[in-house]
Amino acid sequence: MSAWQPLRPFAEAPAVTVRAAIERRPNELCLRYLLAGDLAALIIPPVRDMPSRRDRLWEYTCLECFFGQPGRPGYREINLSPAGDWNLYAFDDYRQGMREEAAVQELAVTVTTTGDTVALSALLPAAELLPASGAIEAGLCAVLQEQSGRKSYWALRHPAAQPDFHDRRGFVLNL
Repeated sequence: MSAWQPLRPFAEAPAVTVRAAIERRPNELCLRYLLAGDLAALIIPPVRDMPSRRDRLWEYTCLECFFGQPGRPGYREINLSPAGDWNLYAFDDYRQGMREEAAVQELAVTVTTTGDTVALSALLPAAELLPASGAIEAGLCAVLQEQSGRKSYWALRHPAAQPDFHDRRGFVLNL
């Protein structure tokens, strides 16, 4: 497992911390996220009894990972809700050809909440998504929605003048 990495807000943000870690295993990616601090300032949906694949999770509090192979334009985006819902998208190139990734139909997501923390982990079956060998690059990020409706954008690195998790310069982890 990679060490916990602190995500940084793009601009003004609530008094919380966001940390993430990723591990590449032979047939899966293991993702972990930890939100801590003044979580009452955020809109965090309750954990659902029957989480499922859902669209447009990025419009709310959402933990995300983008990954692809160096030198290849295509990449994947995984969205994880603190409610346990998820989705995985494939792109042909920068923001082009977005579609649900059909190779993954189920995802194991575990969410644990306490008064001031939310811990989320997900195991992404990746045998059909990643090469058996060779590098992949990844960017870990999050969208946090505040009670006011305002959103803050968190990432390992913000390479552009506006938050843009699709920018490959933000895929800074090499696995």
